[in-house]
Amino acid sequence: MEAMNKTARLSAVFGEPSGAASVAGVKRAIADGIIKKGESVCAVITGNGLKDVKAAIETAGTRLISRRSNALDEELKKRNVV
Repeated sequence: MEAMNKTARLSAVFGEPSGAASVAGVKRAIADGIIKKGESVCAVITGNGLKDVKAAIETAGTRLISRRSNALDEELKKRNVV
């Protein structure tokens, strides 16, 4: 679940738990010294995170953006993205 959360937050890719397992594998390979600093890696993530709605809710935790229709625009402006 940690890999699912980090992938969604850091790369805006919301994969299902089994799909995000490749990211967890990359983390483990780095920790084990299999992947060295400066090497490139491609983690293939299959399946949308909304396939497992219960896991999606547990992973997301608290809501970051209000349900109001203009909330996303306001948040992006606050962060100087738009």
